[in-house]
Amino acid sequence: MPVISRQSLDEPDDQPPLGEQVTVDLVDVRGLRVKRAVFEPGWHWKQHVSEELCTTRHAGYVASGRLHVVMADGSEAEIKAGDVVAIDPGHDAWTAESEACVFIDFGESIDKASVG
Repeated sequence: MPVISRQSLDEPDDQPPLGEQVTVDLVDVRGLRVKRAVFEPGWHWKQHVSEELCTTRHAGYVASGRLHVVMADGSEAEIKAGDVVAIDPGHDAWTAESEACVFIDFGESIDKASVG
């Protein structure tokens, strides 16, 4: 029998602590792990999470704000509200304006070293 499952990001299964200026809400809906990351103005991966590049592949939707993403090879892009993106491992990122960036991530599992 078909099943509909739902879970609200406003009532997350987990909120992993990831340092200053970022909050993450994580839900698991029948094995699909989805996270909402809110990157506050001034957030920068290398400053607030790790000095190493992020090693996680991200696939998601930018709900609001902007992030600037720079890959290990120097290529870069600014992602903004309304964009659907896939970001390969090996990147740095930071908020690109004075508004928080809300990113809904359908990518890999989350842990302290994989939010970026």
